[in-house]
Amino acid sequence: MNVLMKSFLNAALMMLAMSSSWAADCTVSATAANFGDYNVMANAHNRSGVGTISVFCVSTVPQGNEMVNYTLMISGGMSGNALQRRLGNGADGLIYNLYSDAALTQIWGDGAGGSVVVTGSMMLTTGRPTASVTHTAYGVIPPGQNGASGQFSDMLSVTLIY
Repeated sequence: MNVLMKSFLNAALMMLAMSSSWAADCTVSATAANFGDYNVMANAHNRSGVGTISVFCVSTVPQGNEMVNYTLMISGGMSGNALQRRLGNGADGLIYNLYSDAALTQIWGDGAGGSVVVTGSMMLTTGRPTASVTHTAYGVIPPGQNGASGQFSDMLSVTLIY
């Protein structure tokens, strides 16, 4: 079993990689999701929080093809609830969420309570023993929330199962 920890700022994600397959070695990484300035008076979502989560795999089989199937899950963060995540700044907070689709219809979580997990696959071959896939996490802070000035953040865990 492999475990990797990495940060994802302003919806910080801790990376965990777990393997049930012995033939490939996979890792996960992420880029920061920065929501920018939040305008409480705006009538629309503050949707500048777009980040990425990448899966990179290397075949450990000297000859032949290997299909790597994987699942990516994101925890609920400090709120403990993937359906209603919270960016915190001391006692102040802003409700936000991360979605797996640009239409903002599927909350990316651990599969519980109506949240979804993201699955994927990649083929590793003798001629192409490494591969990577990048997924986008779309962050949204709903309008109309009062919060003090300052930096807000959350700490999430991403689990990669392959």
